[in-house]
Amino acid sequence: MSNEAMLAALQERVGKIEQSTDAAWKRIERLETLIRDDFKEQRADLQAIRKELEPLNAWMNRGKGGIAVLLTSGGMIGGLIVYILTRFFAVPPAS
Repeated sequence: MSNEAMLAALQERVGKIEQSTDAAWKRIERLETLIRDDFKEQRADLQAIRKELEPLNAWMNRGKGGIAVLLTSGGMIGGLIVYILTRFFAVPPAS
């Protein structure tokens, strides 16, 4: 086989590889576009869900604040009761 024939065969192989590589890149670009579009749709759906949940979130935050006030006041009242019971009704130690 002469050098020209080997060069022609090599160029043919390189051409086939380039064609398959170009086809692969086109498929990858199509897939990237599809994935990007799907993410845009999902992001829009998530934004809509977040907007729908804002009133519920605000209501829950108000409830958490009310529970915090009740727990704090209950702890303070319980501490005051314990203080009063131990201060005024404690039996002095026998000597």
